[in-house]
Amino acid sequence: MPDAAPTAQAAAQESDASWVDDEQARAWLDYRLYARVEAAMRRRIAKDAYDGAAWELLARALEGQGRLAEAAEARRRAKAYGSGERDWHVAMRLGALVDSNVVIAPDAVHLPAQDQGDIGARVALSAYGKVEDAPWGFLSWRLGYADMLYQDFNRYALRRLQAHLSQHFEFGNGNDFYLGAFGEQAALGGSGFFSGWSGLTGLAMAPAESLLISVDAAYGRRNFAMAFNDFSSWRWQVMHHALWQGKDGDAGFRFLVGKEQTRLSFESYRRIGIGLHGERRLAIFPSFGALWVNGRGDYSIRRYQQLDTRAFLVQSLRRVDRESSIVGSVELRREEALWGGGASEVWQWQAGWQRNASNMDARAVYLPANTRNWKRWWSEIWVRWEY
Repeated sequence: MPDAAPTAQAAAQESDASWVDDEQARAWLDYRLYARVEAAMRRRIAKDAYDGAAWELLARALEGQGRLAEAAEARRRAKAYGSGERDWHVAMRLGALVDSNVVIAPDAVHLPAQDQGDIGARVALSAYGKVEDAPWGFLSWRLGYADMLYQDFNRYALRRLQAHLSQHFEFGNGNDFYLGAFGEQAALGGSGFFSGWSGLTGLAMAPAESLLISVDAAYGRRNFAMAFNDFSSWRWQVMHHALWQGKDGDAGFRFLVGKEQTRLSFESYRRIGIGLHGERRLAIFPSFGALWVNGRGDYSIRRYQQLDTRAFLVQSLRRVDRESSIVGSVELRREEALWGGGASEVWQWQAGWQRNASNMDARAVYLPANTRNWKRWWSEIWVRWEY
């Protein structure tokens, strides 16, 4: 149905359309002014990509126009950003993968690659949300459990518990500053592996429509169990991220710098990296879901700080690693799970390739097992439900 004639209040609001609040948008929806609500909510989202209430109102406007697949994607984002029907959410993810090697420990351990191939499974549970505690901001929280199992479950089972809490301060339209804390604990093969914490801070701004710029920083400590104690470290990282948002997809660029100061000085390094990522809707199935394609590429350089004189080297060297990766995926996103229950559902197939080119290669070591050169590929299919 086309937009009806606006009320006097709506006409006054239209003269200054830079911002439309939730109450006004709901009033327009009552008059079936779907196109007007869509335009207003897209302006809000362009200034604040994490405006969950705007995503929820956009979904209702799109539904009114019969654009069900776009509405499902908007509602998925509303749930992801802690707004809409509730301020808390739970999610479960199940996956199965084929991997060319079993190096699954965090990067800090730098275990030699074992290119023997393996299959495995993942399960992840999370709960997250936000508390609207003041007009100037909100408190967000997240709890997570993840378990990764390979064929040799006893040796290569990696289990992680994580908690994240942050206070956000909003100022202007689409601007957000936050302070937070992050903690985690992990076990490998049923034994304690590491625990760690980080202090977090960040700033997000929307300098133009459809453009979001953010800077995030973290500083903290990771303590490994006795067998890996040499890799315990103080760590920091700063990442800049620019995201261009479109009606049918997003594209982004990121740049990061960081440092890992380990107990074993030979493994301490500085890191610099860049990355590109994007997503695009390929096709629309109004009665079943929306099909999306995603891709990203990353490149980073690790320069180790100390001349390495360990006995397995042919001669002393200062290690340099250049790591690159490419990952692509196809997702089917549904507003309602196949089994119902009021949960959204995402099916994904993902494939990736990763390479580490190090000067600690076969020519630099006596035994091939000590090289830090490796390649890896993997393929994974998973399903995620969110309520």
